[in-house]
Amino acid sequence: MKRHLALAFAVILWAPSLLLAQGSLTPPGAPAPSMKTLDQVEPRTAVTSLPLTITQGGCYYLTKSFAQSFAADALTIEADNVTVDFCGFTIQQTSATASIVGVRIEPLTAGSPLRNAVLRNGTIAGFAAVGITCLGGRNCLIENFAVMGCAGGGIAFQAFGTVGAAGNTFRRCRTNDNLGGSGIVLLSGAANVGNVIENCESLNNTTGFALAAGGNLIIGCRTSGNANNYSIGIGNRGGVIVLPGTNASSINGSSGGTAITTDPFANLSF
Repeated sequence: MKRHLALAFAVILWAPSLLLAQGSLTPPGAPAPSMKTLDQVEPRTAVTSLPLTITQGGCYYLTKSFAQSFAADALTIEADNVTVDFCGFTIQQTSATASIVGVRIEPLTAGSPLRNAVLRNGTIAGFAAVGITCLGGRNCLIENFAVMGCAGGGIAFQAFGTVGAAGNTFRRCRTNDNLGGSGIVLLSGAANVGNVIENCESLNNTTGFALAAGGNLIIGCRTSGNANNYSIGIGNRGGVIVLPGTNASSINGSSGGTAITTDPFANLSF
């Protein structure tokens, strides 16, 4: 009897050890990375040399600044849905070659709009023509950009054939010392509408901001030292939160502001 009790007790003590048995104690190896790289999250293409023509949509980024004598436009965008992040770098022309621009945004075919081009976080300098030009751009964005020392002007958007420049935004841009043109200009044309210039600064250009066409909006912008600070055509809007009525007459001002008799928007400063 005692022998049977001892055997039963031994089984009770031994059984839990089987239930709690562990696997191999040998480590499986070094842990694998659990996070995706930036290129996996947002595939991007490095821009390592210029001039460059972009013919496919996607995200691109500059890897350095470029200061050289460009014999062709430094950067050309010919496709929809292209984003170029300058990452704080500069494209600088070192020779005064006429008609060469820093960035050209233009579809291959006249009559077709180019949509959703984005330029951000950089500087264009020293071009004999305009710094950034766009023909027929739709819903494009230029933000956190500086354009300086370009003889043809800073940033120019206009129609391409029958396709107007519409729905574009210029945000936190600074244009200075572009002595042959405007800091930012929207050229004439009934289809150049719905564009917004906000929180931008224009210094020491021929004209600060020029909105030749109507139906656009300028918000919280500052000019100083331009031969003509503002040239805003009839039918544009201004305001910070509430949009007032369109201006009934053109606004034109010299660098001293003496030619401006009224500022109906109360959001433009000198």
